[in-house]
Amino acid sequence: EFRRVLFRSGVVPLNQRRSRYHFLSLWITLAAGFTYLFLGFQYHDAGYSLLRAVLAGAIGAVAYLVYALPAAYLGSTTGRTHALLTRSILGRVGSAPVSVLLIGIAAGWTAFAFNLLANLYDGLFGWGHVVLISVLLAVVGITNNLFGFTGIAAFARYLVAPLMIVWMLYLVVKGLTHIPAAALSHPSRSDTPITLPFLAGIGVAIGSVMWGNEPDTWRYGKPRFFWPALPMVEIGRASWRERV
Repeated sequence: EFRRVLFRSGVVPLNQRRSRYHFLSLWITLAAGFTYLFLGFQYHDAGYSLLRAVLAGAIGAVAYLVYALPAAYLGSTTGRTHALLTRSILGRVGSAPVSVLLIGIAAGWTAFAFNLLANLYDGLFGWGHVVLISVLLAVVGITNNLFGFTGIAAFARYLVAPLMIVWMLYLVVKGLTHIPAAALSHPSRSDTPITLPFLAGIGVAIGSVMWGNEPDTWRYGKPRFFWPALPMVEIGRASWRERV
């Protein structure tokens, strides 16, 4: 009965926490995607060299960890969602704008991601009806999300994450053996000056990895400060490999 009360209140009991590999596989599956590819395109179009792009991404990742580790620890020690945490400080009225903003960010990302996926299907198969297909895909994705990522988590753990890890290792080996040494320091577009300041490039990197709802995700993790570091760092390495 106590466990049911905790679940109804939004608090995750300690005996319901997930393993570290659960988060590692889920984050690799969900986060190693188009966002980081677009970040790489942005750096390339701005005239960044490979070394400059990697450095901006690395500093952005460290800055993200400075925020994400305390946020994840807050969620894991309390077991509460972001909305419940803000409600405990700001009250119901004060937490409402925070919840609306989180919903708006997630809805915007969902619309972008599924519209992009529908455009990819249209380009590959000529299906047309991009708006209709994107809406249907979004409904399916949101429905799966509402039921706790059960299917996605199993799919990630046993199939996608192992394949993704092998693929990333292959890319690293191939990159180290095929990328010319000159590409590390020379701009990607020698005929165009750098159009994105370095600090702005770091900000773009932070924005590409920032979720904003870290307490919601990591309330299912173990309540130790550095416990989420490995999955977070691994997804940063995955994003770096995709940008390269």
